Amino acid sequence: MMGEGFMRGGGWHGGGFNGDFGLIGPLFMLVFLGLMVTLIVLGVLWLTKAQKTAPTETDDAKREALLDALKKTYASGRIDTKEYEARKKILEI
Repeated sequence: MMGEGFMRGGGWHGGGFNGDFGLIGPLFMLVFLGLMVTLIVLGVLWLTKAQKTAPTETDDAKREALLDALKKTYASGRIDTKEYEARKKILEI
């Protein structure tokens, strides 16, 4: 009957959900917002990673410059042999 839905608070649309899904609507909204934030964060991380991998100086040249600086530090006596070998091992990986 026509007045039955109106009496249950449904207005002219009848009873039931009436476009309001209770807790399901806000839940879907939070899931959607979470996905959007995740996509934005992943996009920013991907873009910054792409910029970091842009070749500015070769890795070998950087490694050689660091080894030269390490040798000078060792030769000046600021580090001992044990520390020199440990740092050299890290740079040669």
